[in-house]
Amino acid sequence: MWGLLILAPLQILVGDEVGIGVLDYQPIKTAAIEGIWNTQKGAPLLLFALPDQKAEKNYLEVGIPKLAALINTHHLEGVLTGLKSVVPADRPNVAVVFWSFRIMVGLGLLILLLAFIGSILRYKNRLYDTSWFLKSCLIASPMGFICIITGWFTAEFGRQPWVVYHYLRTHDAQSPVLLHNLFISLLSIILVYGVIFGYFYFRYFFHIIKYGPTEDTKQTDQAFFYMSPTIGKKETQQTPKNT
Repeated sequence: MWGLLILAPLQILVGDEVGIGVLDYQPIKTAAIEGIWNTQKGAPLLLFALPDQKAEKNYLEVGIPKLAALINTHHLEGVLTGLKSVVPADRPNVAVVFWSFRIMVGLGLLILLLAFIGSILRYKNRLYDTSWFLKSCLIASPMGFICIITGWFTAEFGRQPWVVYHYLRTHDAQSPVLLHNLFISLLSIILVYGVIFGYFYFRYFFHIIKYGPTEDTKQTDQAFFYMSPTIGKKETQQTPKNT
């Protein structure tokens, strides 16, 4: 909770700086993030919209006036370049970029809210016995991972169709690798990591959760690998003395 309370606001500041850089160097990515089709001053921040790539417009827009301009340019009347400023072939998949960014930011703000609530509960000395908050933290545990993935989607889908912006297109950078070679490589990775993490890791992980660490390391190893009926129990048989 302390880490989130400190790092989440810092992440927002870093994200703001990154957003300004994206607007300077990849303005069409910013346009896709904000769902802006026409270049305009004082663009609104769209909380909800359904972008239509073919019709070149959004449906069911719900926005806050001028907020997108303020966030991206730090000016209420800042200019944001529209998607229509380039030909359709130079535009990313707007819906994917638009929604992946909102999922990332939305979950990030929820994480910050949890940290803020946690600080209040800590102040009231109720952090460890407030059931609904502890359950909320449990439910929120995958949010950080989802933020990373959706942020990655925003970056990678948003730069399309470029590998190097305005210099090298994705289809010119692809490697001449056969499909079956890619399939074999991907399948091998899935199998290896599936065995390592999906079997040994989780088996050991849940074993520790269920029984806890034991004082006898040898007994712990035996219990884990051979499923001994003495898992988690201390030995009661005494070693016979020498006569």
